[in-house]
Amino acid sequence: GWGTAWQGSGDGGAVDLPELEDTNDPLAVALFDQVTLLAAFGGRIDDPVDRVADGAEIVSMQVVLDDPEAFVRGFYYPSTGGVVRVVFASMFQLDTPDVDAMVASIVVEGHRVP
Repeated sequence: GWGTAWQGSGDGGAVDLPELEDTNDPLAVALFDQVTLLAAFGGRIDDPVDRVADGAEIVSMQVVLDDPEAFVRGFYYPSTGGVVRVVFASMFQLDTPDVDAMVASIVVEGHRVP
């Protein structure tokens, strides 16, 4: 199905977005967030949605938004209650050793970024 979301740039109108149908799939949630952010704020994919390592269940992505100008980097962990999102937003690049160190310290039901 399709839902409607506020568009943060341009004429301020609404855009049609896919609905998130599987809240237990980190890949589906990350793709949904990526599409939603880019549709609402404009921008580009900086780091496409992908697993953090071969065989890992954790997924990550990064986009650069146009309006407001910002980097958004997300990590998506599987859990029994649905996907756990860990999202960073900044005016500066987030693909850094500092952010990597913070993410490496996060453990969700035994899942951690290698």
